[in-house]
Amino acid sequence: DLYVLVTTANNPDIMMPAFDDSAYYVIFFVAFLVICFFIYMNIILAVIYNNYRKHLKNEVRKTVFSKRQQLSKAFEILAIKSEGQKVITRSRFVQLMKLLDSKKNPAFINVMWIVLDCDGSDCLEKREFLKLADLLNVEVSEVVDRTTFIGHYLPSIYYSKPSRVLCRIVKHKLFQIFFDFLTLVNAVVIGISTSQSNWDDAAEWFFLSFFLLEILLKLYVLGFRRFFRRMWNLTGESSFP
Repeated sequence: DLYVLVTTANNPDIMMPAFDDSAYYVIFFVAFLVICFFIYMNIILAVIYNNYRKHLKNEVRKTVFSKRQQLSKAFEILAIKSEGQKVITRSRFVQLMKLLDSKKNPAFINVMWIVLDCDGSDCLEKREFLKLADLLNVEVSEVVDRTTFIGHYLPSIYYSKPSRVLCRIVKHKLFQIFFDFLTLVNAVVIGISTSQSNWDDAAEWFFLSFFLLEILLKLYVLGFRRFFRRMWNLTGESSFP
């Protein structure tokens, strides 16, 4: 029963008979629980973790050894003799990468080659080729060029100091909040306007001018691709009166 108490499954049922007999039994139960929770359970967890760590190390060693064995066999198949030693040429390496993944970006393959070819000999020795397994495990994210049309063709204008200030303003959260509020006001104006209202045309041109200005500023700062990828830019501007 005391062993079950360590799991608190029979707590406090097991304590009640002892408490009815004497209140001093609380000292025993408190000491027992403290020893079990903070010493005994920690020892058990330490033993379990230590065994798991040893098992994990062995599994990692086996995996690494197996990968190196397979890569060694692949090297012997792909390698050609050049100046008395076996090497893998760049063309064979590219073919191998395309066989592994036909959709792999050529730029990524080129980066892998540069990393593996440490000595810049334009061929891979066995020790260099064996690093391929570790390199394939590295996650690589492709960065998309976000340069806008104006930034690409007119960099002197786009990257000028006034333009950078304008970009910071447009990208600021308050800029979006302002035009969101303006959209809300526009919706209210549409709701309260009537056919007899004389200010409809003025309000229409007022909101149209501001929303058109927002579109032009966002196109300038974000570019066409980033602008049209944001769904709000496609739907938020449809509230013209």
